[in-house]
Amino acid sequence: MTDLSVTIAIPVFNAEATVGRSLLSALNQDFALPYEVLVIDDCGTDRSMEIVQQTADHHPRCNTVRTVRHPENRGLGAARNTAIDEALGKYLFFLDADDWMLPDALSHLYDLAEREQADVTAGSTDCCQQGQTSPHYQLTPQVIRHEAAGVWMVVHDVFMNIEVWNKLLRLDFLRQNHIRTVHRIMEDSIFDFHLRIQARTIVLSPQVTLCYNLHPESILGSLFGHQATDEAVSIYCDIVQQAEILIRERYHDVPGIYDLYALRLFYTFHSLRKMQLTDAQELYIRTTLPHFLGIIPSMRSLCGGAFRMAYLVCKLRGGDWRAFERAYDSRYTRFAYYLKRFLLLF
Repeated sequence: MTDLSVTIAIPVFNAEATVGRSLLSALNQDFALPYEVLVIDDCGTDRSMEIVQQTADHHPRCNTVRTVRHPENRGLGAARNTAIDEALGKYLFFLDADDWMLPDALSHLYDLAEREQADVTAGSTDCCQQGQTSPHYQLTPQVIRHEAAGVWMVVHDVFMNIEVWNKLLRLDFLRQNHIRTVHRIMEDSIFDFHLRIQARTIVLSPQVTLCYNLHPESILGSLFGHQATDEAVSIYCDIVQQAEILIRERYHDVPGIYDLYALRLFYTFHSLRKMQLTDAQELYIRTTLPHFLGIIPSMRSLCGGAFRMAYLVCKLRGGDWRAFERAYDSRYTRFAYYLKRFLLLF
């Protein structure tokens, strides 16, 4: 049994320009209880770990920093799994090496988590791009208590971002439910899929607790608007396939599960559409996901009008993944508003 309240896990790979600020934000928390900063060294080739060591050595909380080194580069997904395995805190907070925490992030999220006995406690997020800060994810203050609380949120259109960072996660909840990442990159998707189904209490806070640093060298920054890599296309397709397997084998009886699946389709297809795809990659998507709507028994299996609309439009367009994405993306237009209301009658 550990006396540590929180583990802040920072996966590090070639982040020498930002990791110092990230680590300092973790060390400079106004949190009064014992916590640790767990740095996962994913075997980069720059000075990142040297900067980590120098930053820790010159900080009064140097003894809170612990490092685990991978034997070789394994990717961000594996680094997150290592953090789950190695963390000593009651709660786990993921901090990417290019982002930074607000000084009262831990104290705020921890107080909420303890008061509500939450599995997941999520803060709001600002975005920093080229020195300019703006709201990124603004959450509505809520405490959701429900079987499969995260699925209930999707059905009732309560927003929580998909990313694992900026959430205080109860560690025994993650371990007991075997919630892990699956993919090397875009690792958040299946993790979030499991988490939403298994969580019984989720707390959302409107207070900004993290600043997301959007820059061209980030994983998504290097993909969106650029030529897609075969690895990225393959992983996005596998996300859909993994979700299908989970539904068939474990979660087909969960109320609202097909809405969660439909949201996963939208996130996946929206990301694919933001990349430049070759003809070969387009063919790969069509042949790998020929019947991605097949797991949904019928339009009536979807609770949300926007999902029903996307399902219907996609069916009418012969199962085209782009049609599904565009239909759902247009859900706030006037025509879509009336169509969604009409489809909910059936």
